[in-house]
Amino acid sequence: MGIRSTISDSLRRTVGPERAAQIRRLEARTRTRLIDVLDIEGDRPVRRKPARTAQPKPQQPKAGQATGGQPKAGQPKAAPANANTGQQRKMTREELIEAHGRQSPEGISHRAEGGMRFASSDPFASFPEPTAEAREFLGGLHERLAPRTYLEIGVSTGASLALSRARSIAVDPDFRITEPIDCDVQIVRATSDDFFASPDAFARFEGVPVDLAFIDGLHLAEFALRDFMNTEKRMSRGGVIVVDDVMPRNELEACRIRRTVAWAGDVYKLHDVLTKYRPDLTIIPVNSHPTGSYLVVGLDPESTILDDHYDEIEAQIATPDPQVVSSEWMERRTAVDAQEILALDVWERLAGQRTSEPARADLEPLWDELRVLRPVTSR
Repeated sequence: MGIRSTISDSLRRTVGPERAAQIRRLEARTRTRLIDVLDIEGDRPVRRKPARTAQPKPQQPKAGQATGGQPKAGQPKAAPANANTGQQRKMTREELIEAHGRQSPEGISHRAEGGMRFASSDPFASFPEPTAEAREFLGGLHERLAPRTYLEIGVSTGASLALSRARSIAVDPDFRITEPIDCDVQIVRATSDDFFASPDAFARFEGVPVDLAFIDGLHLAEFALRDFMNTEKRMSRGGVIVVDDVMPRNELEACRIRRTVAWAGDVYKLHDVLTKYRPDLTIIPVNSHPTGSYLVVGLDPESTILDDHYDEIEAQIATPDPQVVSSEWMERRTAVDAQEILALDVWERLAGQRTSEPARADLEPLWDELRVLRPVTSR
């Protein structure tokens, strides 16, 4: 898990968990400031090649990737030239973010030319080695559930959409698919908010509710929450929602403004929201690589609790960086092994009940088998 993990373990044994957590937060804040000082995000004067004209003009930077619920950014504006010297002034950090946009979730496929660099996301906290990648876990659910319908928020290159063999709807305002897709799919180029607001958003499913949904949109807590709320309303009683990137491995990886190669954002806050406001749900944190998954069943499409409390929830979770993630969450003390979840015969039995929409009470025995799964760290 790296040098920081070894140091963290030693600190906990030496000074105790509370003092170790304080030291870890201090280290994270210091590391954040150092990143700014060293320009790891590229906060420097932007050097642009002049156009091949008699009057050279600076080129505008290209916009980066925007996934899931993020609104499309407008055309980025070039930084104004200094009136006296003709030299381009240094762009502020906010201007750079506006110019380059938030990159794709893994920071590879949609990097803008000359885009901002990111810091390493080596784990600070130690946690059990995952037995499956997030996409492998999602693929296992596809195989075992054999869903009739599949909804995906955040398409990017199509790597997760390629797992589907069901009738599918995929939503992303700026997808750039490079993977072969082998399903009956409608790909919607829109933000998830705009998609859900459309009265005929789910017309392609012809009245069949969603059996499996994957939420991997913009990595901000309030967007993830809205995606969950809107998705649940369209789910079948036995439907399954998987939320990606809920377990940042350090506090830099949890920043709302992206700083690291692998980026979770503050989607982890969804856990506290759902456990507080929706105790009726069955929620299983999944120890998947790299930044964890989140399995939610026991859904209630008629529930309005989150809608009724949304304003107060948003005020609580849309907090500026730096983010403070509990050591318990970063160490994945409540997370369950992905392969153990997939090994249950719950999924095949769930698929077998689709001939008639089961009542909530009929599904409780299946959810009970998930609730008794032990976290990996408890063994």
